[in-house]
Amino acid sequence: MELKELMEKIISNKIKLFLMCKFKSIEEYKNELYENIAVSQMKDVETLYEKYLMYIGEKPNIKVELNKNIDIKEILKEIIDLEKKLIKECGMTFGIRQTTIHALTSDERFYFYLNK
Repeated sequence: MELKELMEKIISNKIKLFLMCKFKSIEEYKNELYENIAVSQMKDVETLYEKYLMYIGEKPNIKVELNKNIDIKEILKEIIDLEKKLIKECGMTFGIRQTTIHALTSDERFYFYLNK
């Protein structure tokens, strides 16, 4: 998967996770963990979108489809794996690398708490 595709997939999955966590938070009367995950994902989306525009030079092709059978932990684990791959693939592109490292750090922390 090339840099462009990895970033598009991460952005799409983060938007999906944002929506899933927002809905889950509503279902559980403002569950703080899901609310925090949603806020974090949207901040990451904004930053990654900006880096995509700066380094790829075009608007990303973003597709989001929600399925009630998808588990929040599954999608978060997939995002973590994609972020690790993007960090390796982006090489010395500091803006993308640094942004992705920050996102990965938050995502791993949330994954830990979801699995407690």
